[in-house]
Amino acid sequence: MRLFVIIVFLISLLLSGQAKAQFFKLPPNIGSPYCESVDGTVSIHAHYDMARVDGCFDLDDGTGTPDLIVTNLAEPDVTNNSPWYGFKVVPSSTDDFNITIRCFNPNTLNCNADRYHPKRSRDGRSWSEIANTSITNSNNDQFTIHFSNETQPFFISAQPITGDVYYNRILEKLGAQPFSSRFQIGTSSNGSPIEAILLSLGQQSKMPNKPTIILTGRQHPPEVTGAIALSEFAYTLIQQDLLAVGFLDNYDVLIIPNMNPDGVADGNWRNNSNNSPLNPAMDLNRDWNDVTGFTQPETAAVKSIIDDIVAENIPIVLFIDFHSTHADKFYIQTNNYHPSTHADFPENWKTAAETVHGSASPYYLDETRASFYNSKRYMRDRFDINAITYEVDDESDISDISSWARAYAIAMTQVLMTW
Repeated sequence: MRLFVIIVFLISLLLSGQAKAQFFKLPPNIGSPYCESVDGTVSIHAHYDMARVDGCFDLDDGTGTPDLIVTNLAEPDVTNNSPWYGFKVVPSSTDDFNITIRCFNPNTLNCNADRYHPKRSRDGRSWSEIANTSITNSNNDQFTIHFSNETQPFFISAQPITGDVYYNRILEKLGAQPFSSRFQIGTSSNGSPIEAILLSLGQQSKMPNKPTIILTGRQHPPEVTGAIALSEFAYTLIQQDLLAVGFLDNYDVLIIPNMNPDGVADGNWRNNSNNSPLNPAMDLNRDWNDVTGFTQPETAAVKSIIDDIVAENIPIVLFIDFHSTHADKFYIQTNNYHPSTHADFPENWKTAAETVHGSASPYYLDETRASFYNSKRYMRDRFDINAITYEVDDESDISDISSWARAYAIAMTQVLMTW
């Protein structure tokens, strides 16, 4: 399906007279360029985790400035536009060149090409935003970046790369604690491990034995700011000062930081990467339904460990799912669906976090009742608990994300210790 859409889209460009030479190519062998300019002075590579290029060609005929067009396509049935892109640029001269990033979503009128401000990095670890003065032709479907005097390869990405290496670092740090267990809860559609961490003082086990908080993340691949918030939130929970107040004497914490490892690695906009024609890829946060849901291996793995906790008669007392969107906010339940106990937790949590941080929180409480079957709705309905979607603004500063995640983690322990 995706290849068909690519072909139709690029043929339309040719018929409109826009595309010249260096037409769309399927990816060659690892290490080879995905495409290159007609004059050979710059090439695009996309063979690493979180890279995403669905089409690439040069508009220039070799007589002027190279104008490389990089096209990315939404997965089938995606209606929430999160147009991910990621590739490595290898210049072979200091000549000027342009790269236009285009997105295409046949399910919507536009694809919000500029949702993520483009970022660059020399090493794939340290990132900076590309200056606005270098960006032109920005609209809902594309934007162009101008480059000059480039002498070394560099990465361009919608958000910083946070793939397997990033998550292994998180899991290693959390799993190294004497009160934590690192284990696999299942495998993804393509066989990648879905790993979890259990923070449980006084035992070495894969199963909680005290009232349990569940933290999940990365159901949607591009939502990097939410991933950063989850990691900082979790790191805070293993600090010695929190252990001293006895939080983990009273509660266990189950952390599943990356529910969609295939989608993250493939640079998907929204879905997992299930290639089964009988069980196609989908938005994992629409698969939380006991009747018609949990069809994907990723959500089924999470449900399985939740069922195991229930079977051991361990109460689940709080659920927080980390995401990213256009603003800092927490999706909570509407009045008619507040839990029967501790319904004031969101307000108390926010107030406590502001005290810890020493300033007013940028996160506001957004009462919603989803019409679809997402994790927040499922966990509230099944367990009658506070189930919260922790949303982080796409372009929030990393230091702000981290400081507020730490404040909210500490605040959570403070409020829960009063229950």
